Amino acid sequence: MKRMNQIVASAIKHAASLGQRFGLDFPTIAKRHRIQKLLERKIPNGEDLREDGIGLIFDLPYISSHSQVGRDFASKLTKTSIPFCFLDTKMPFNNHACVPDSEIAKFQPFLDMPFSQKKAINFMAAESIPSPRISIANSIFWEFESGMVEARPSTFKNTSNILAFSSFCAKYFQSIAPEGVNVHNLRYPFEIKHLNVDRKAVRGCFGIPVESFAVFFNFDLRSCVERKNPEGAMRAFAKAFCGTNNAILVFKVSGAETKGEYLHILSRLAEKLGIQNRFMIINLYLSHEDVLSLTGSMDVYISLHRGEGLGLGMLEAISMKVPVVATEYGGNCDFINAETAFPVPFTMVPASTDYPAYKEVKEWAEPDMNVAAQLLRVIRDNPEQAEIKASKAMSFIEDYYSLQSFEKGIKELIEIWVYR
Repeated sequence: MKRMNQIVASAIKHAASLGQRFGLDFPTIAKRHRIQKLLERKIPNGEDLREDGIGLIFDLPYISSHSQVGRDFASKLTKTSIPFCFLDTKMPFNNHACVPDSEIAKFQPFLDMPFSQKKAINFMAAESIPSPRISIANSIFWEFESGMVEARPSTFKNTSNILAFSSFCAKYFQSIAPEGVNVHNLRYPFEIKHLNVDRKAVRGCFGIPVESFAVFFNFDLRSCVERKNPEGAMRAFAKAFCGTNNAILVFKVSGAETKGEYLHILSRLAEKLGIQNRFMIINLYLSHEDVLSLTGSMDVYISLHRGEGLGLGMLEAISMKVPVVATEYGGNCDFINAETAFPVPFTMVPASTDYPAYKEVKEWAEPDMNVAAQLLRVIRDNPEQAEIKASKAMSFIEDYYSLQSFEKGIKELIEIWVYR
């Protein structure tokens, strides 16, 4: 099976190259066709589909933000009274980046169930899926206030419903949605896990000095590094702690299997900034709980992003009562403000990146490095103030992303679902 998937993946890659010559998006066409065939086999024949719950369509094992949303969605639905079913799209080219079997074992009981719901949510990034028997809402994140229609031209096709998981995304989608397409703003299915973190033990596992003031950032190299702006975090850290030996900057990265060359760029920048002995990159797969434990052992989380659709890393830090320094722009503004965190002001500037999906983005946010550096020093020098904000942030997300709010939102969505 693995060999067959490799052959299929290779064929899709060659088809993509050929399609570019004729202006055809063969990979998207192939994905859509595959999902349609899987749905046909999964939907019960000769039966009326239910309308009391929700169906989910996503690649269950794939390590990506969209698959993570699908897993989080399914996991939280298991704690509600809402009936649901899902389709694992099993994309062959995703097999090189999958979570361990142990992490998806909890979904095993649902894999053999028929796709019995008429209302479904598609968590695939760019594939709008027409179906004669079910009504499919497209779910997509976007990080800016321009460029999405050009990058995701099928987003508003074959659907009357678009899902957004932040106020930022909802506002933008509403401004560009065609007539007849409804945008629904849902609370993200974020789950707070109350873990007891042994700071000394966790830091010891990774060689992080226990006594150091640790600044942390967790990001995916495949998510456009210019947007995530780890270099900005490095410059702010260097500016904040020039000549200070008891501070360390820690990056947890994923996606190095395809973007590993960027790690060398970061290492060279660390040397240029003079922080090479106070800079660490953790480049290995960690379970979700291990990531949370690592996050919880840190003193501050920093995200000097230029655009963000939600900001899961920031949410995870808040859930571990770690203070957050972040650009005050994007989906993270649902939970990042002067009461709950240390927001960094920004200036809108022309976007500059070779990342294909963002080629039509006009502007993005450039965070103020001087303010970011100052805030890092404030947190180090005033831990009590940082702790107060972290506690307020934790209280806020416990309510905002509660199971009750999530279940209420899904039930309302089911009630007002629009059919095309």
